[in-house]
Amino acid sequence: PDEQMFRDSMDELNYMMQDRVVPKEMRQRLRSFFLSKKSAQRRERHRKIIGAMSPGLQGYVVMELNRTWISKVGFLSNLLRNAERSDFGSFFYAFIVDVSLSLTTSIHAQSEVFGVGNTMYILVQGLVSSDTGARATSAFTAEWGVERVHSAGAVWGQDFLLSDTRLHEPAESLALTYCETMVLNRSSFLTLVERHDGDCPGLKDKVRRFYFAVGWRCSGRC
Repeated sequence: PDEQMFRDSMDELNYMMQDRVVPKEMRQRLRSFFLSKKSAQRRERHRKIIGAMSPGLQGYVVMELNRTWISKVGFLSNLLRNAERSDFGSFFYAFIVDVSLSLTTSIHAQSEVFGVGNTMYILVQGLVSSDTGARATSAFTAEWGVERVHSAGAVWGQDFLLSDTRLHEPAESLALTYCETMVLNRSSFLTLVERHDGDCPGLKDKVRRFYFAVGWRCSGRC
């Protein structure tokens, strides 16, 4: 059924492009985007399956699927290690699981500029340029003096909780290929901290201490 739905969508896309007399170059780009997007649609179906699981199974599966990027987020990585030694470990695990489940998917076509402040990004697929020294443009130009190229599994924007936006790295990034990202914004994260603070002793303090250290490091580069 899923494969048939995808084929139907591609047929509708082709009909639309024919009816609207879309230029050949744009037709190729649109077909490429929808073919690449197939994997994102499959992952979205996986999220629905996980949502139908019992809380225990859901937590186990989410941790296994997200352990790689969690290990790259300093605060969550530290929290995970502490949870393994704490009497309240199961509650801290529940917090990390909820953080993982709150992630939203964002997809971008090649050459697209994206990124907003107070947001952390996890790259699922593709290549992304994050240039901290130049203004982004919507095409590959010499203005993009590439400083960093992110590949699948990369995490950036970990300064998303700092209230002083002057300490943030530039939010804009350039999709070098079709890319899929998982996104966590500041307000969603802080809502989860409030929700779990009662069950997780010292959770707020742990967040404050970690991001005080991040802010101190960031201030050194301003």
